[in-house]
Amino acid sequence: MKNVSTVLLSILAIVLSLFIKETSAQKLPDTQTAGLRAPANIKIDGKLGEWENKFGAYNKTIPLFYTIANDDNNLYIVLHSKNSLITSKILTGGVRLTFNSLKRDKGMVAITFPIVGRNDVANLYKQMPAGSVDANVNNGGQQTRDTQIARVNSKGIESYKLIRIDGVKAIDTLISIYNEEEVRVGLKIDDTHALNYELAIPLKYLSLNEDQRKLFYNIKVLAKVLPPGFEVPIIKTQNGGPPLGAGGVDLRSLSADTDFSSEYIFAKKP
Repeated sequence: MKNVSTVLLSILAIVLSLFIKETSAQKLPDTQTAGLRAPANIKIDGKLGEWENKFGAYNKTIPLFYTIANDDNNLYIVLHSKNSLITSKILTGGVRLTFNSLKRDKGMVAITFPIVGRNDVANLYKQMPAGSVDANVNNGGQQTRDTQIARVNSKGIESYKLIRIDGVKAIDTLISIYNEEEVRVGLKIDDTHALNYELAIPLKYLSLNEDQRKLFYNIKVLAKVLPPGFEVPIIKTQNGGPPLGAGGVDLRSLSADTDFSSEYIFAKKP
């Protein structure tokens, strides 16, 4: 009887922890429009300590936590994925961020990172647990989950060295992550096994007017790139509904781009 009680308490604890996580996501808006001043002395490194684990929105389309912020010189984008399927999609497809001072295609600036090729994905898969295509899966054995994540960070993610920038005449289309244009990116799986994505772009590249108060943006997680020799699986369900994976993600969306759009009102200096 004692063992049964212990098991029930353990199950209850797990359910409550999941409920708390879901509740925290529900309290956030689906998109962020309100301006936010970026933390002082911010460092773009894929570590979110400066943000104190607080986010501006939780978008259910992808699903993804994110924050947009600005200071006098830069615009900052922070993405945070706790969903293993979305994490895998970002690492094997990339993210495209699009900005526009007007709600139209003309004059838009698009930034894509990481730039993922088939060989990059093959290299990333080599760093993951044997038999897994998910950076968050632990297959046990001698190698711990933390060791696996560290390997994905050091030998997989760190191999992504290029950023693609469209719509900025002053910058080449492809630039190194170590660039003189001061476009900064950070990508890392953290200690909680969530994926952190940071980007900073100087405001001068966004073609803003001096009195510009609003910016339109689109966040797109690109379709997964398959390594050489892989094919897109045919996914079927018994009752004709969407095939769902972790967190209710439609598995078919992994092979297609997923995006959402909104507007951001710049935060003024306090």
